[in-house]
Amino acid sequence: MQFIQFKTFAIRTLAAYGLAWTLIESIGAFFPEVKPEGWKQYGALIFLSLSYGLQQAWPRKSVELDVPFSDSIIRIEFGDLWKKKGCIAIQVNEFFDSQIGDHVSVNSLHGQFITNTLRGQSAEFDRLIGLALVNKPFEQVKRTGGNTRRFRIGTTACVDVGPTRYLLFALSKTDITSLKATATVHELWDALAGLWQAITIHSNGDPVSMALVGSGLSGIGLPPRNLLAILLTSFAYYTKKQKITGKLTIVLPNSLANDIDLREVTF
Repeated sequence: MQFIQFKTFAIRTLAAYGLAWTLIESIGAFFPEVKPEGWKQYGALIFLSLSYGLQQAWPRKSVELDVPFSDSIIRIEFGDLWKKKGCIAIQVNEFFDSQIGDHVSVNSLHGQFITNTLRGQSAEFDRLIGLALVNKPFEQVKRTGGNTRRFRIGTTACVDVGPTRYLLFALSKTDITSLKATATVHELWDALAGLWQAITIHSNGDPVSMALVGSGLSGIGLPPRNLLAILLTSFAYYTKKQKITGKLTIVLPNSLANDIDLREVTF
Protein backbone atom coordinates (compact mmCIF):
# COMPACT_ATOMS: atom_id res chain seq x y z
CA MET A 1 0.00 0.00 0.00
CA GLN A 2 1.33 3.42 -0.94
CA PHE A 3 1.12 6.34 1.43
CA ILE A 4 0.99 10.07 0.93
CA GLN A 5 4.43 11.62 0.48
CA PHE A 6 4.46 14.27 3.20
CA LYS A 7 7.44 16.09 1.70
CA THR A 8 5.61 16.48 -1.60
CA PHE A 9 2.44 17.44 0.27
CA ALA A 10 4.22 20.16 2.25
CA ILE A 11 6.09 21.60 -0.76
CA ARG A 12 3.07 21.70 -3.05
CA THR A 13 0.79 23.12 -0.33
CA LEU A 14 3.21 25.94 0.51
CA ALA A 15 3.82 26.64 -3.18
CA ALA A 16 0.09 26.90 -3.85
CA TYR A 17 -0.43 29.12 -0.84
CA GLY A 18 2.52 31.34 -1.77
CA LEU A 19 1.37 31.73 -5.36
CA ALA A 20 -2.22 32.45 -4.38
CA TRP A 21 -1.11 34.94 -1.73
CA THR A 22 1.16 36.75 -4.19
CA LEU A 23 -1.63 37.03 -6.77
CA ILE A 24 -4.13 38.24 -4.18
CA GLU A 25 -1.74 40.86 -2.80
CA SER A 26 -0.85 42.06 -6.30
CA ILE A 27 -4.47 42.35 -7.38
CA GLY A 28 -5.47 43.84 -4.03
CA ALA A 29 -3.00 46.67 -4.49
CA PHE A 30 -5.14 47.92 -7.41
CA PHE A 31 -8.52 46.59 -6.33
CA PRO A 32 -8.70 46.66 -2.51
CA GLU A 33 -12.30 45.45 -2.53
CA VAL A 34 -11.26 41.97 -3.79
CA LYS A 35 -8.62 41.47 -1.10
CA PRO A 36 -9.82 38.84 1.38
CA GLU A 37 -10.46 39.91 4.95
CA GLY A 38 -11.32 37.84 7.98
CA TRP A 39 -10.74 34.22 8.96
CA LYS A 40 -13.32 32.80 6.56
CA GLN A 41 -11.56 34.17 3.51
CA TYR A 42 -8.10 33.20 4.70
CA GLY A 43 -9.44 29.83 5.84
CA ALA A 44 -10.75 29.21 2.33
CA LEU A 45 -7.31 30.08 0.92
CA ILE A 46 -5.62 27.64 3.30
CA PHE A 47 -8.19 24.95 2.51
CA LEU A 48 -7.65 25.28 -1.24
CA SER A 49 -3.88 25.14 -0.78
CA LEU A 50 -4.14 22.03 1.38
CA SER A 51 -6.48 20.40 -1.13
CA TYR A 52 -4.05 21.05 -3.96
CA GLY A 53 -1.12 19.69 -1.95
CA LEU A 54 -3.09 16.57 -1.03
CA GLN A 55 -4.10 15.99 -4.63
CA GLN A 56 -0.49 16.25 -5.79
CA ALA A 57 0.84 13.95 -3.07
CA TRP A 58 -1.89 11.30 -3.24
CA PRO A 59 -0.62 7.93 -4.58
CA ARG A 60 -1.55 7.24 -8.18
CA LYS A 61 -3.08 3.96 -9.26
CA SER A 62 -2.34 4.56 -12.93
CA VAL A 63 -0.52 6.88 -15.29
CA GLU A 64 -0.44 7.30 -19.07
CA LEU A 65 2.68 8.35 -20.93
CA ASP A 66 3.00 9.54 -24.50
CA VAL A 67 5.81 7.65 -26.19
CA PRO A 68 8.27 10.22 -27.62
CA PHE A 69 8.16 10.75 -31.38
CA SER A 70 5.19 8.43 -31.90
CA ASP A 71 1.41 8.27 -31.60
CA SER A 72 1.56 5.40 -29.09
CA ILE A 73 0.87 5.57 -25.38
CA ILE A 74 1.93 3.42 -22.45
CA ARG A 75 -0.41 3.00 -19.52
CA ILE A 76 1.04 1.80 -16.24
CA GLU A 77 -1.39 0.64 -13.58
CA PHE A 78 -1.71 -1.49 -10.48
CA GLY A 79 -4.14 -4.34 -10.94
CA ASP A 80 -4.75 -7.85 -12.21
CA LEU A 81 -3.27 -8.79 -15.59
CA TRP A 82 -5.77 -11.62 -16.07
CA LYS A 83 -8.68 -9.19 -16.09
CA LYS A 84 -7.37 -7.31 -19.12
CA LYS A 85 -8.90 -7.64 -22.58
CA GLY A 86 -7.27 -7.63 -25.99
CA CYS A 87 -3.81 -9.22 -26.22
CA ILE A 88 -1.93 -10.38 -23.15
CA ALA A 89 1.83 -11.00 -23.23
CA ILE A 90 3.27 -13.61 -20.86
CA GLN A 91 6.91 -14.51 -20.31
CA VAL A 92 7.88 -18.21 -20.36
CA ASN A 93 11.12 -20.19 -20.37
CA GLU A 94 13.10 -21.10 -23.48
CA PHE A 95 11.66 -24.65 -23.58
CA PHE A 96 8.05 -23.52 -23.35
CA ASP A 97 7.65 -26.15 -20.63
CA SER A 98 4.20 -27.37 -19.65
CA GLN A 99 4.68 -29.50 -16.53
CA ILE A 100 3.51 -27.65 -13.42
CA GLY A 101 5.87 -28.19 -10.50
CA ASP A 102 9.64 -28.28 -10.86
CA HIS A 103 9.58 -27.21 -14.51
CA VAL A 104 6.95 -24.47 -14.28
CA SER A 105 6.13 -22.77 -11.00
CA VAL A 106 2.43 -22.48 -10.28
CA ASN A 107 3.16 -18.98 -8.92
CA SER A 108 4.54 -17.70 -12.24
CA LEU A 109 2.39 -16.18 -14.97
CA HIS A 110 3.49 -19.09 -17.14
CA GLY A 111 2.13 -21.51 -14.53
CA GLN A 112 -1.06 -19.53 -13.95
CA PHE A 113 -1.77 -19.55 -17.68
CA ILE A 114 -1.59 -23.36 -17.75
CA THR A 115 -3.39 -23.85 -14.44
CA ASN A 116 -6.18 -21.30 -14.80
CA THR A 117 -6.59 -20.41 -18.46
CA LEU A 118 -6.03 -23.95 -19.75
CA ARG A 119 -7.43 -25.60 -16.58
CA GLY A 120 -4.22 -27.46 -15.92
CA GLN A 121 -4.13 -29.20 -19.31
CA SER A 122 -0.40 -29.41 -20.02
CA ALA A 123 -1.03 -31.48 -23.15
CA GLU A 124 -3.23 -28.69 -24.55
CA PHE A 125 -0.48 -26.16 -23.83
CA ASP A 126 2.00 -28.31 -25.76
CA ARG A 127 -0.44 -28.65 -28.64
CA LEU A 128 -1.06 -24.92 -28.91
CA ILE A 129 2.64 -24.10 -28.65
CA GLY A 130 3.50 -26.74 -31.24
CA LEU A 131 1.11 -25.17 -33.73
CA ALA A 132 2.28 -21.64 -32.99
CA LEU A 133 6.00 -22.43 -33.29
CA VAL A 134 5.85 -24.92 -36.15
CA ASN A 135 8.23 -22.88 -38.32
CA LYS A 136 10.44 -21.46 -35.58
CA PRO A 137 14.06 -22.65 -35.30
CA PHE A 138 15.01 -24.64 -32.20
CA GLU A 139 17.79 -26.74 -30.69
CA GLN A 140 17.08 -30.32 -29.67
CA VAL A 141 18.26 -30.92 -26.11
CA LYS A 142 18.41 -34.10 -24.05
CA ARG A 143 16.52 -33.70 -20.77
CA THR A 144 15.27 -36.15 -18.18
CA GLY A 145 11.97 -34.30 -18.05
CA GLY A 146 10.14 -31.42 -19.67
CA ASN A 147 10.15 -30.32 -23.28
CA THR A 148 13.28 -30.93 -25.30
CA ARG A 149 13.07 -28.16 -27.90
CA ARG A 150 15.02 -25.08 -26.85
CA PHE A 151 14.00 -21.87 -28.62
CA ARG A 152 15.89 -18.63 -28.89
CA ILE A 153 15.20 -15.91 -26.34
CA GLY A 154 12.51 -13.67 -27.77
CA THR A 155 10.71 -16.42 -29.66
CA THR A 156 7.00 -15.74 -29.30
CA ALA A 157 4.03 -18.07 -29.63
CA CYS A 158 0.68 -16.54 -30.58
CA VAL A 159 -2.12 -18.53 -28.92
CA ASP A 160 -5.86 -17.81 -28.94
CA VAL A 161 -7.94 -19.04 -26.02
CA GLY A 162 -11.55 -17.90 -26.27
CA PRO A 163 -11.74 -14.20 -27.12
CA THR A 164 -8.26 -13.46 -25.78
CA ARG A 165 -5.01 -13.63 -27.72
CA TYR A 166 -1.94 -14.57 -25.69
CA LEU A 167 1.61 -13.86 -26.78
CA LEU A 168 3.94 -16.19 -24.89
CA PHE A 169 7.54 -15.09 -25.30
CA ALA A 170 10.75 -16.81 -24.21
CA LEU A 171 12.59 -14.78 -21.58
CA SER A 172 14.43 -17.08 -19.20
CA LYS A 173 16.94 -19.85 -19.67
CA THR A 174 16.48 -23.07 -17.71
CA ASP A 175 19.34 -25.08 -16.23
CA ILE A 176 18.92 -28.66 -17.44
CA THR A 177 19.98 -30.13 -14.09
CA SER A 178 18.61 -27.78 -11.43
CA LEU A 179 15.68 -26.51 -13.56
CA LYS A 180 16.36 -23.02 -12.20
CA ALA A 181 15.23 -20.28 -14.57
CA THR A 182 17.46 -17.23 -14.96
CA ALA A 183 17.79 -14.24 -17.26
CA THR A 184 20.25 -11.42 -17.74
CA VAL A 185 19.60 -7.82 -18.72
CA HIS A 186 20.84 -8.62 -22.25
CA GLU A 187 18.38 -11.51 -22.48
CA LEU A 188 15.61 -9.26 -21.20
CA TRP A 189 16.35 -6.81 -24.01
CA ASP A 190 16.38 -9.61 -26.61
CA ALA A 191 13.14 -11.06 -25.22
CA LEU A 192 11.40 -7.70 -25.45
CA ALA A 193 12.67 -7.18 -29.00
CA GLY A 194 11.11 -10.49 -30.00
CA LEU A 195 7.87 -9.63 -28.23
CA TRP A 196 7.58 -6.23 -29.91
CA GLN A 197 8.01 -7.87 -33.30
CA ALA A 198 5.28 -10.42 -32.49
CA ILE A 199 2.93 -7.70 -31.28
CA THR A 200 3.43 -5.80 -34.52
CA ILE A 201 2.43 -8.90 -36.48
CA HIS A 202 -0.24 -10.53 -34.31
CA SER A 203 -2.02 -7.87 -32.22
CA ASN A 204 -4.28 -6.75 -35.09
CA GLY A 205 -4.25 -3.24 -33.65
CA ASP A 206 -5.77 -4.35 -30.33
CA PRO A 207 -4.39 -2.93 -27.07
CA VAL A 208 -1.73 -5.12 -25.47
CA SER A 209 -1.21 -5.77 -21.76
CA MET A 210 1.76 -7.30 -19.99
CA ALA A 211 3.30 -7.65 -16.56
CA LEU A 212 6.54 -6.06 -15.37
CA VAL A 213 8.94 -8.38 -17.15
CA GLY A 214 11.81 -9.78 -15.08
CA SER A 215 10.38 -9.01 -11.65
CA GLY A 216 9.28 -12.56 -10.86
CA LEU A 217 11.14 -15.87 -10.87
CA SER A 218 13.42 -15.11 -13.83
CA GLY A 219 16.12 -13.87 -11.47
CA ILE A 220 17.35 -10.76 -13.28
CA GLY A 221 18.05 -9.17 -9.93
CA LEU A 222 17.23 -5.52 -10.61
CA PRO A 223 14.84 -3.35 -8.56
CA PRO A 224 11.33 -3.08 -10.06
CA ARG A 225 11.76 0.60 -10.97
CA ASN A 226 14.89 -0.26 -13.01
CA LEU A 227 13.08 -3.07 -14.81
CA LEU A 228 10.27 -0.66 -15.62
CA ALA A 229 12.77 1.85 -17.00
CA ILE A 230 14.27 -0.84 -19.28
CA LEU A 231 10.82 -1.83 -20.51
CA LEU A 232 9.89 1.78 -21.30
CA THR A 233 13.22 2.42 -23.02
CA SER A 234 12.93 -0.73 -25.12
CA PHE A 235 9.40 0.05 -26.25
CA ALA A 236 10.30 3.64 -27.14
CA TYR A 237 13.42 2.53 -29.02
CA TYR A 238 11.68 -0.06 -31.19
CA THR A 239 8.59 2.11 -31.70
CA LYS A 240 10.84 4.68 -33.40
CA LYS A 241 11.74 1.99 -35.94
CA GLN A 242 8.20 0.73 -36.50
CA LYS A 243 4.90 1.21 -34.73
CA ILE A 244 4.29 -1.68 -32.34
CA THR A 245 0.85 -0.92 -30.94
CA GLY A 246 -1.23 2.15 -30.23
CA LYS A 247 -1.53 1.30 -26.55
CA LEU A 248 0.55 -0.87 -24.26
CA THR A 249 -0.57 -1.42 -20.68
CA ILE A 250 1.93 -2.53 -18.06
CA VAL A 251 0.04 -4.10 -15.16
CA LEU A 252 1.89 -4.01 -11.84
CA PRO A 253 0.94 -6.21 -8.88
CA ASN A 254 -0.25 -4.32 -5.82
CA SER A 255 2.70 -5.79 -3.92
CA LEU A 256 4.98 -3.35 -5.78
CA ALA A 257 3.05 -0.26 -4.67
CA ASN A 258 5.80 0.72 -2.24
CA ASP A 259 8.57 0.11 -4.78
CA ILE A 260 7.22 2.09 -7.73
CA ASP A 261 5.77 5.58 -7.40
CA LEU A 262 3.83 6.30 -10.57
CA ARG A 263 4.14 10.02 -9.94
CA GLU A 264 7.84 9.73 -10.72
CA VAL A 265 7.62 7.52 -13.83
CA THR A 266 8.52 9.23 -17.07
CA PHE A 267 10.56 8.77 -20.24
